[in-house]
Amino acid sequence: MASKKFIDIGANFSDPVFKGLYRGKQKHVNDMADIFKRGLDQGVKGLLVTSGMYSEAVENIEFIKSMSSKDKLTQENIDMDMDETNQKIQQN
Repeated sequence: MASKKFIDIGANFSDPVFKGLYRGKQKHVNDMADIFKRGLDQGVKGLLVTSGMYSEAVENIEFIKSMSSKDKLTQENIDMDMDETNQKIQQN
């Protein structure tokens, strides 16, 4: 475990390069889970996940939910953040 604590202020899990896609070609296997785990191992304690479109936000949230049981994220916090995000999107 890292002794320093970090917050990633621009995590974009929906970017295809993290899934091995470069300019439409598969260059390596999807290693998003490994990238996520390495961040946690190096002291990342918080994430500000960014998305350019609603569909990317949904994709990002689904990825985070899939990791929650593995890496001590709480479902309550994920659900609360999703509800808040949906409310803000609907207001605009």
